[in-house]
Amino acid sequence: MEKTIEKLRQLPIKAFTVLESLLVLMISSFILIALSTSVQASFEQIQSKIFFLEFEHFYQESQKLSTSSQGKLVLQISKQGISNGYAQLKIPKSVQLLEEEQIQFDKVGGNSSLSKIQFQTKEGRVTYQLYIGNGKFKKQQIKATILLEALLALGIFSIIASLLLHQISYSRRETLAILQKEEVLRVAQMALQTGQDQLQLNGIQVQVQRNKDQIRVFYQGEELIHVEKR
Repeated sequence: MEKTIEKLRQLPIKAFTVLESLLVLMISSFILIALSTSVQASFEQIQSKIFFLEFEHFYQESQKLSTSSQGKLVLQISKQGISNGYAQLKIPKSVQLLEEEQIQFDKVGGNSSLSKIQFQTKEGRVTYQLYIGNGKFKKQQIKATILLEALLALGIFSIIASLLLHQISYSRRETLAILQKEEVLRVAQMALQTGQDQLQLNGIQVQVQRNKDQIRVFYQGEELIHVEKR
C-alpha cells in the first residue's frame, strides 16, 4: 500500500507553455518593430530639420551672391535638388518638393514673385511664402495627422490586447484544471489510504477497484490511476 501511495504522489502534472512562449515572442517582436520604426522616424525628422536650415541659409547666400555680383541670379528649385549656378543643395528622401519653382533675384537681392515653395514631410507641410521686393520669406508649417500610422498602432494594440485576454482566459482554465486534478488525486489518495472502494468528498467521487495483481482508480468513468502490484 505504501508503494502505491508513493507512486500516486509522484504522478506528474504537466502544464503547456508553448502558447505563453509564442505570446512573449510576438510581443517582443512588436516592441522591436516599434522601436525600429521610432528610431527611423526620429532620424528622418532630424534629417528634415537640418535640410530646412540648410535651405534657408542657401536662399540667403544666393541673395548675397546676386548683391555682390550686382547682377541677376536664378535659384532653381527642382526635385533633383536646388541650385543657384554656383552651388547645389540636395533634397533628402524624407523631404518631398511639391512643385518646382524658379526664383530670380535682382542686383539688390530682391525678387518680383509671390511664389510659394512647398515641401512635404511625414510631420507635415512646410511652406516658404516669398515677398516681393525685399526677397524675404515667411515660413509656415502645418502638422499632418498620420492616419495610417495611427490605425496601424491601434491594430497592433488590439492584437496584443486580444492575445493577452486569450492568454489570461487560457491560463485560468489551465489553473482550474490543474487544481481540479490535484483535488481528485487527493481524494483518490484518501480512498487508498482508508481502504475504501468508493469515496466522495467536496463534490468529487472516485471508485477504487482492487485485486491481488493491481489497483485501479476511476473518476467520472475514466481510469485515473492504474498501479500493478509487484
